[in-house]
Amino acid sequence: MATVRDRLLQEVNPGKAVEASAKVTIVGVGQVGMACATSILQSNVADCVVLIDVMKDKLKGEVMDLQHGSLFLKTARIVAAKDYSETANSKLCIITAGVRQKEGESRLALVQRNVDVFKHIIPDLAKYSPDAIILVVSNPVDILTYVAWKLSGFPSHRVIGSGTNLDSARFRFLMGEKLRINPSSVHGYIVGEHGDSSVPVWSGANVAGVSLQSVNPELETDEDTEGWKGIHKQVVDSAYEVIRLKGYTSWAIGLSVANLAHSILKNLRTVNPISTLVKDIHGIKEDVFLSLPCILGSSGVCGVMKQPLKATETKLLQHSADTLWNVQKDLKL
Repeated sequence: MATVRDRLLQEVNPGKAVEASAKVTIVGVGQVGMACATSILQSNVADCVVLIDVMKDKLKGEVMDLQHGSLFLKTARIVAAKDYSETANSKLCIITAGVRQKEGESRLALVQRNVDVFKHIIPDLAKYSPDAIILVVSNPVDILTYVAWKLSGFPSHRVIGSGTNLDSARFRFLMGEKLRINPSSVHGYIVGEHGDSSVPVWSGANVAGVSLQSVNPELETDEDTEGWKGIHKQVVDSAYEVIRLKGYTSWAIGLSVANLAHSILKNLRTVNPISTLVKDIHGIKEDVFLSLPCILGSSGVCGVMKQPLKATETKLLQHSADTLWNVQKDLKL
């Protein structure tokens, strides 16, 4: 008996099934994972978004919810993966999965528990998508990016962390608020660890090429009466404040990750402060990942900017690297 489809249309040339050329896998459907998913879906840069998680009911529910809104999106397919074979041939794999810190738990213990989680994720992603770019979002992001690099066997330019892309956005937003100028026209970078030892590059902060330090030489000192130095503290504290107020951060990091995905999938070669392998840069001697301005394209990190830093900034960056290494060196991979 003819089906409704048979009665509705006359097949001319069904064509062959074409593998998605901009397939994105997101591991983890928590608050951050779903914020990444919705931001990427609304940016129209992927033609297939696959979500995977060990919580099968939540995964199914989240994907159904997104599929029901697919009329309003331009992404061809949204998939709940039953296993990692369904993530095969992804161009970009985004990892948001991880465990939260327990009360009284040391940072090293938290990292080690997340290492154990990554051991169940990274090898399967690498197996089914050997040419993918891995983008780590889970915290502590810099150390877990190193872990993903080691577990995947991928070249370092194809394993990156979201790093200080969001920190730098917060930095620019806060400077823009103070100047009453749109943050897109206020330029500046936070480099180093995505965390307490991050480094504000005040020497490079500018509006329309006009250095803020040339206008106010005391910008980052205690002698500055306008309180510019406090902006970096606000950047570092902002995530803690959002977590205190709503219980977690999600939307800003989701938008930040979509920004990175856009540059990768469209080969835009934009400059973003992301976590990358920095050995032998700025005097750093260990295999650590931290954020520097990188050119980001279809091959991952296409280049690292030779950003001029003041001696004090270089010293702070090296301290940030040491902070990460002191935790990382004791990990059991």
